[in-house]
Amino acid sequence: KLLIVATLGLYTFAVEFAAVVTSEIAQPISRAVYPALSKLQSNADEVRTLFRRSMGLTILVVAPLGVGLGLVAEPAVAFLLGEKWSGIAPILTIIVLYGIVRTFFELMAPPFYILERPDLPLKLNVLNLILRLATLIVALQFLTFIGTLWALTAAGVVQLAIVAYTFDRFGVLSFGDFLGCIWRPAMGCACMALMLNGLYPFALSQPGLQLVSMVATGAVIYASTIAGLYWIFARDTDCAELGVLRLLQRLNWPG
Repeated sequence: KLLIVATLGLYTFAVEFAAVVTSEIAQPISRAVYPALSKLQSNADEVRTLFRRSMGLTILVVAPLGVGLGLVAEPAVAFLLGEKWSGIAPILTIIVLYGIVRTFFELMAPPFYILERPDLPLKLNVLNLILRLATLIVALQFLTFIGTLWALTAAGVVQLAIVAYTFDRFGVLSFGDFLGCIWRPAMGCACMALMLNGLYPFALSQPGLQLVSMVATGAVIYASTIAGLYWIFARDTDCAELGVLRLLQRLNWPG
């Protein structure tokens, strides 16, 4: 019983910690997008364009933060919370991945409301709840606690595919545009994970130094990968990276 209570405590703490870099970013963006979409209600094409831009920008930011937190979970927990909380590191790694998937759910409602289909977010959330409960019931019978978390994450990916189909089916976001929003951040995260998880050359004794060095290295790798892919494949398209460049130009950066 004490083991179960301790495990649930670690899980709860990991969820709250992971929410800082997933839901806490996605939710304000979703709230900001709705009034902007409302102003464009009479033009369905502009609604779709703005939604695609907001989703692309959100994933561009949330994906590396979530994956990065998972990759640096051990030194981050050791430095920020202390060794007694080391048990949440493997849990945190999984939770942040699920948090990235949940980001799409934070963003999906506004365009359906604007396009006068408010029933669809409710139906998708009910379906998601049923899928999660079914996965949880089955996983708890056959898997460990960590295995159950992985199963729930896999269920989230299945539900994400259903959301992508719904976007395409009702003209909110085509499959091509959906993949266009996620493939470059996914490649950037993959390169970052390869370096930090498999090839990272520095093993420092102090968790604080290890954390800082891994964060800096991961940021450089992700930014470099995104910049390279943008320059090769997307510099003539209306993508999230272009929005970032325009923002930097308005801020007169650099110089």
